[in-house]
Amino acid sequence: ETQIILNEQRYALAVMYFSLGGDNWNYGAIGSGEGEWMSPLNYCEWGPTIQTQGGGSYEMLECDEFGNVLNLNMQSNNMEGTIPPEIGVL
Repeated sequence: ETQIILNEQRYALAVMYFSLGGDNWNYGAIGSGEGEWMSPLNYCEWGPTIQTQGGGSYEMLECDEFGNVLNLNMQSNNMEGTIPPEIGVL
């Protein structure tokens, strides 16, 4: 059952990527390097660490030790589209 939940979360993140124009995102787009979404890595590795102008940083995607998504910080990421209902599984 745990693996099913993790697969659902990976699926929801993938649907979100495509629904919100992920290829045009400022951070995490396929081919952007560190933190690429849709990579074969564990989805908890998707999303880079974002450096802020004030010298701080934040994680685009955070998971707990079990692989459950805890936080999505998608500010200033050039998203376009409709947030898909699949995000509800997160």
